[in-house]
Amino acid sequence: MKVGILTMHHSYNYGAALQAVALADEISSLGHDVVLIDLRGTYNKLYEDEARQLVIKRRPPSVLNIHRRAFAEKERRFLDFFATATPRTALVASAGDLDAGDLDAVVVGSDEVWTLKYGFTAPYFLAFGPEDLGRISYAASVGRTTTLGASAGAISSALSAFDAITVRDTTTQQLVTAVTGATPPLVLDPVLLRPPVSGALGDDGVPSQQPTVLVYAEQLLTVRQVRATRRIAKDLGARIVAVGYPHWFAEENVIGAGPLEFVRLVDAATVVVSPLFHGVVFALALEKQLLILPSPKKRAKVMSLLEQLGLTSLYGNLTLTPIDYNVVRATLRGLREDSIALLKGALETVEQRRSASAIDAE
Repeated sequence: MKVGILTMHHSYNYGAALQAVALADEISSLGHDVVLIDLRGTYNKLYEDEARQLVIKRRPPSVLNIHRRAFAEKERRFLDFFATATPRTALVASAGDLDAGDLDAVVVGSDEVWTLKYGFTAPYFLAFGPEDLGRISYAASVGRTTTLGASAGAISSALSAFDAITVRDTTTQQLVTAVTGATPPLVLDPVLLRPPVSGALGDDGVPSQQPTVLVYAEQLLTVRQVRATRRIAKDLGARIVAVGYPHWFAEENVIGAGPLEFVRLVDAATVVVSPLFHGVVFALALEKQLLILPSPKKRAKVMSLLEQLGLTSLYGNLTLTPIDYNVVRATLRGLREDSIALLKGALETVEQRRSASAIDAE
């Protein structure tokens, strides 16, 4: 089948970009032709602007000026990644221009594709295309949304046309259950389906000092969090490196890192310090020790993953607690097998339904 992926891929956000490619790679490995639907309309643009404006909201102009060239390099690296990472459709200027074209199925996900932060967005509930189009969600998330409110009816109607629904976190699971009457399975983020191979990523353009404590945080750290990070670095004899966002206490700020450089930095780190969902995901994928900073905006989806892995004690704990990756590896293996089986089964369901329809039409 020819399968399109609809997600918020075109954003200067490491997790958004890398999860889209990981999902495309996984579907391709299952024997399908895959293309990213290159929607950059209002919803994606807002998401992209928000990702870029985070720096302006949280950093004074003097900091922006210091790192201006680095931010320009980060943007260039992201654009290079978008251009080469995986096949895409022609640019879709706005949601109203969406057309399934020659696609047999569309998979929406992963990431916060079902957030209601900007209101109900029909395209991300696949309210387009012909009736027989395969409609699947993989690891969809509502993000910080806690109630469907006035959108519940429209969401219920849209989801009723889906061939299969899977979600990424328990908040999304509860909201979908409320409007459909069926509990969708939890699945892993695509990055955890196809984790990078540690040590096989190369080091082009990335400083190679070791050991390092890698800080990936959009928020400014509190005094206690800075002290905890410094204490860990001192105990390890490590340097503190910040990626993506500048932090005053870091010995090196690698602001210009693109998606691939980000993965290499995580791979080179001994400890990752982050409140961000994909900071946690990549640290787990590459089997790094973790200091997970609390964040009200990120807590629900981070905790949902930690619950699946039996690691909830790590959340907000400023004392580094070693992760036993012999245990985590086995748990992830089982979750990965289940997640891939659900994705494969959903695609096979669409394929069988469309084949049966074609035979009936003859």
